[in-house]
Formats: sequence, structure tokens, C-alpha cells
Amino acid sequence: MNASEIRDELLKQHAALREQIARTRNDVEAWSRGELAQLQMRKEIEGLSSAMLAHNRREEELLSPAPRSDGAGSDSRCWIMDERHRDEHAELNTALTLKGAAMDVEPAAWEFVMKQLLEQLLHHMDNEERAF
Repeated sequence: MNASEIRDELLKQHAALREQIARTRNDVEAWSRGELAQLQMRKEIEGLSSAMLAHNRREEELLSPAPRSDGAGSDSRCWIMDERHRDEHAELNTALTLKGAAMDVEPAAWEFVMKQLLEQLLHHMDNEERAF
């Protein structure tokens, strides 16, 4: 797979994730207003968490350093998918899972925390796209 194909695949996944994040944000607001059942909200967050995890695994697979054919080490993908980036993926996914499960607090407080986390996910993707 060449760099252009990798970029296109990841950008398509980001577009789908942005749509799912927008749905989740709307559902968080609806839940906070009492218009959405807790079970539905949990399912939405679990779906987003699963989609993010699958995307991150694929991204790590595609962007991990690959040996160069000339024996000179790794190609340029190594600066995109380093250990720090992998750790960030793990932290964001853990945060989504934990915060999604902690719905037994004041709805407005939970809404605020979830919206901030969703913004973090969007910001993370924006940063990745600049690197792509």
C-alpha cells in the first residue's frame, strides 16, 4: 500500500468517526435533557469506543515504521506513529470507556466532561491529518 492509499483510507475513517462523534455529542445532549435512555447512551458510547479502537489499530498497523528496502532503517512513517502516539491512542480510548461508564453523576457535569473528551478526539484527528 503506498502513502497516498494509506492517507486516503485513514481520512475516510476519520470522516466516518467525525460523523459518529457528532451523533454521540447529540445523544449526550439528549441524555442530559432526559430525552434518551441510559442504555441507549451507553450503547452509543460503546459503539464509538469500538470504532475508535478499530481505527487506531488500523492506523498503527499502517503507520508503524517499516523497514526500507535499501537497508537504511525505517521509512518516514516512523515519525507519525511513535510510542507517544500509541500511548495517546490508549489514553483516549481508556478515557472514553471510563467516562462513558460514569453516567451516575449530575447529567450536566457528565455532558460537560463527555463533550470535552469528544473535542479531544476531534483535535487528535486534526493533528494526525496535519501529519499525514
